[in-house]
Amino acid sequence: MSTSKLSPPGPARKWLFALLPLIFLLASAEILIRWTGAAEVCPGGDISSVLVCDPVLHFKINPKQVIYGAPINAAGFRGREFLPKKNRSLSSPHPR
Repeated sequence: MSTSKLSPPGPARKWLFALLPLIFLLASAEILIRWTGAAEVCPGGDISSVLVCDPVLHFKINPKQVIYGAPINAAGFRGREFLPKKNRSLSSPHPR
């Protein structure tokens, strides 16, 4: 009876068997997160009195907060709201 030795797997086969479990794990995690809706809610509710949930950034500065008597504007800075610039606001004051 002859015994044949199996050759070791090639590099392509090693990569395939290394990546298949990784792909399966990532796909399972993605399906679980989408099925439970975990990605749709804020991670920590209201984080604190300073930070609130934001659908894009996950958190932002609380716009209702007042710091040293100055409210937070829409851009997240203390003080008044920024107004749109007037026409020719960067040009010289004297027309040509």
